[in-house]
Amino acid sequence: MEILAISDIYGDEEIVEELVDRIKSRSNERIVIVAGDIGLYDKREESNYLEKVRGILYMLLGACKFVFYVPGDTDLRSLEIDDEQIINLDRQYYIAEMGNMKIGLFGLGGAPKQSVRESFPYLWDEHVNVIHEDTLKTLKMNYEKLIANGTDLTILVTHSPPYKAADYSTPITLKEFVVLEEIIGEQGAKTKSRNPRHLGSKAIMILCPPFISLGMCINKAVRLQAGRRMSVIFLLCLINSLGGSFLAWK
Repeated sequence: MEILAISDIYGDEEIVEELVDRIKSRSNERIVIVAGDIGLYDKREESNYLEKVRGILYMLLGACKFVFYVPGDTDLRSLEIDDEQIINLDRQYYIAEMGNMKIGLFGLGGAPKQSVRESFPYLWDEHVNVIHEDTLKTLKMNYEKLIANGTDLTILVTHSPPYKAADYSTPITLKEFVVLEEIIGEQGAKTKSRNPRHLGSKAIMILCPPFISLGMCINKAVRLQAGRRMSVIFLLCLINSLGGSFLAWK
C-alpha cells in the first residue's frame, strides 16, 4: 500500500501533471490525500475554479484507487465532486479497504480566522465557543465511528495544523521534529514564537494524540520545476510498521 499526501496546489495543473508523470502507472494499492488549497476560489470566476479543481482531482485519480481531500481556506467550502472515488472528508469520515488493511480517514477543512492574514472563502472562528465546541464534537464523533469499525490505521486530514504547532519552525524529518519539541520544552518561556498569530486549530490540538494527523506531519516544500513549489506532507513512519509504505519523491 502507498499513501501520497500533498497540499497547497493553488490550481497549478502543470505541477500536478508532472507529479502524476513521476508516479507513473495507476495503482489500486495507492491512495492520494489532498490536504486543502486545491485551487484559488474567486466568486466572479466560480465556474473556472470548479473546472480547474475537478481537472486536478481527476488527474490524480488516474494514478491511484482513491483521492481523498478537504477544502483549504482558499477553496470553496461546499466543494464536491460527483465521483465515488474522489471523496470529500470535510467533517465526514470514510473507511477504505486497501489489501488486508482497513484505513479510516476523517477530516476538517478550512482554517481558523486567527491563522490567516486575509479574508479567504473558507474560514471559521474558533473564538466563538459554540463553533469551537461543534467542531470538536464532530471530529470526536467521526473518530469514534472509525474506531468502532475496527480500523487498522486512522488518519485525520486537515488543512490547518494543531494550534501553535507551526509557530516555531518547519523541520523536514521526524527526528528533527522531535528534537525541536525537546528544545522548546526545555527553553519554555525563553523561546519566542516566530508567528504571533498562533497558527492552527485548538480543536485539532485537543483531538490529535490518538492517531496520525496530517496537520501534525511535517511539510516539506519540494521543487519540481524552476520557480514552482508544492507542499508534500510526509506521513509518520507508523504506516511502514503497519505493512504499508509512503510514496515520496525528490
